[in-house]
Amino acid sequence: MNLRLPTTLTILPTYRCTAACSHCCFGSHPFVKGRIPQERILSYIDQAAKLGIFLIVFSGGEPFLLDEDLDQAIAYATQLGLMTRVVSNAFWAVNETNTHKRLERLREAGLDELNISTGDFHQEYVPVENVVNATVAAIRQGIRTSIMVESRWGRQFAAEHFWRNERIASIIEDPDIKDLLHIFESPWIPMEMTNADIRYESMQYINKNNLHAQPGCDSILGTLVVTPQEELGVCCGLTRQQISELNVGSLREQSLRALFKKAVQDFLKIWLFVEGPAHIVAWAAEKDPTIQWENRFAHICDICRFMYHDSKVKKTIRDRYEEKILDVSMRFVMLNELEVPILMEGGFETKS
Repeated sequence: MNLRLPTTLTILPTYRCTAACSHCCFGSHPFVKGRIPQERILSYIDQAAKLGIFLIVFSGGEPFLLDEDLDQAIAYATQLGLMTRVVSNAFWAVNETNTHKRLERLREAGLDELNISTGDFHQEYVPVENVVNATVAAIRQGIRTSIMVESRWGRQFAAEHFWRNERIASIIEDPDIKDLLHIFESPWIPMEMTNADIRYESMQYINKNNLHAQPGCDSILGTLVVTPQEELGVCCGLTRQQISELNVGSLREQSLRALFKKAVQDFLKIWLFVEGPAHIVAWAAEKDPTIQWENRFAHICDICRFMYHDSKVKKTIRDRYEEKILDVSMRFVMLNELEVPILMEGGFETKS
């Protein structure tokens, strides 16, 4: 399917959160200060609409801390004909009555989708019953709902626990609303690159045997991210904040359109979109067999961080990327209808 990039703008109004989960990708906790001013949030939504983006995502941190400002931002995006999604830990869903009232306001504003994150780390701060309250209330009001459950070796909570929940089961058994609910699992990755206390089931690790199943990255260049500091990221990946090359400049100084045009000139970002980091790292390892990558990573964002930080991988890409320019560029053009011209000189921003 051809897409005109970018498709999504994710706004992170604040990194403040009611939880302080271990290995949070942004290090969020209740004492983080600062947020994007409301008028600037509305401005970014307006810029996104003019750029052809059709989905606005509010994440964080915890976007529900914005309260009425969140409702206003969603209503503004809806007025511009954009779809909206909110990503939350469901701290606010303490009982059925209050949960219904809170989501009713968002439904009236035009919210299309609610995403809820949970699992062992999240449940140290937010009970799973909150997640159930939010899920049931959202779906009963016609809001599509996705639950993302942390996955790692030795975890205590898994997606199957939801399927056994009586209130969730009542949704699954109702043919009129069951398609509004989706439950996924995703590897919870360590944010400290030398930290080895998170392990996975053996089948989850990426290696040559399952490399064919590793996709291109539909986040890079497809999802633009506005940080609380009003910097623009060109990927919504978990490790984006640790990869300086994925953060392209200040939105206080340049427009969304100008910064995106800058980002799409980087061949490595195009390559990531087309093939994904696992294929790039595997290609580099073919050129330099001393690169050790198999059975070390279970998440695309983790291996992307490795690609950008490992000196051997960076050297191989820098020395031999020209071998891939023609193939990758042609595939990129076929995959989308981007009007911004691609530079063929092979410039990319991997730092030494």
